[in-house]
Amino acid sequence: MSRDAMLLVDALRDPATTRGLDAQGWTELLSMARAEQLIGTLAVRLKSESVPSRVSEILTEARINSDYQRRSALWEADCARRALAGYDGKVVLLKGTAYVAAGLKAGEGRSIGDLDILVARDDLPEVEAALLAAGWEWVKPDPYDDAYYRDHMHELPPLIHKERDRMIDVHHTVLPLTARPTPDAEGMLVDASPLPQAGGAGG
Repeated sequence: MSRDAMLLVDALRDPATTRGLDAQGWTELLSMARAEQLIGTLAVRLKSESVPSRVSEILTEARINSDYQRRSALWEADCARRALAGYDGKVVLLKGTAYVAAGLKAGEGRSIGDLDILVARDDLPEVEAALLAAGWEWVKPDPYDDAYYRDHMHELPPLIHKERDRMIDVHHTVLPLTARPTPDAEGMLVDASPLPQAGGAGG
């Protein structure tokens, strides 16, 4: 493992390891954190540490940005909830949005991109139609890509909202169908915990 990667691992495990860093060390640490999209997480972990003033500015900005991403992710989840209000099945939040919606430590400072949800495989046509009617459209309209996703992947082809420019991935399981492990997607749906702030979706 490279020096800058080890700096990041150590800082995330134990923020006190940053106390002896010089300017070069901070540059390497922050560059690696940005490259790995962990700058927000690092900023949260170092919140109680005394750091150089310029580093403090960078980390404060990262915390502000991660809070914006958190609020945007929850807003997008609520938009999906409203689009699927007529759907009787369970919608489960996955990945980053699930972490922040559940208030888990894994969500603190996390970089969140797409909204990921899980629904029953048999319900994909209904969910797909509801999202398309609510303003989402295909990112990959190519027929080959579309067929590949539907025949081999764990999700529908990605969708993007034409007004908000935010993507949603609709999963029916969590690994490609060609993968050797076969997670129990039905069990995940059954055991998901309700989240009132996300309209009853589970994470």
